[in-house]
Amino acid sequence: MYRKILVPLDGSERAELALPYAAGLSSELNCDLHLIYVSPPKDPRVCAARYYIDQISRNTGRDFLLPGKVTPVFLDGAPAFTITNYAAQHDIDLIIMTSHGLTGATQWPLGESLTG
Repeated sequence: MYRKILVPLDGSERAELALPYAAGLSSELNCDLHLIYVSPPKDPRVCAARYYIDQISRNTGRDFLLPGKVTPVFLDGAPAFTITNYAAQHDIDLIIMTSHGLTGATQWPLGESLTG
């Protein structure tokens, strides 16, 4: 059965739509949940992206609770390759994601707080 679930996030509301499903399944099956954000190398929004994935993993500002063991992951690289490589290296059993995202991350201005 499933032991580890991976959810790729990019800062967009659409990508976050996968979270309640992953949280429910993870809680029901007592799985570890890995939340991953992949940033292109040398992206100037790195600090905002690291803050974002950390806040998501701590349930900050969410209407649902993530299960007990949540691992936030921030990596540099090409998203598709980096996500699948991480999944293979960490024995991920299931990847839960939406079709497209990216709108949130591209709108993060430099030097401004994500919380307003």
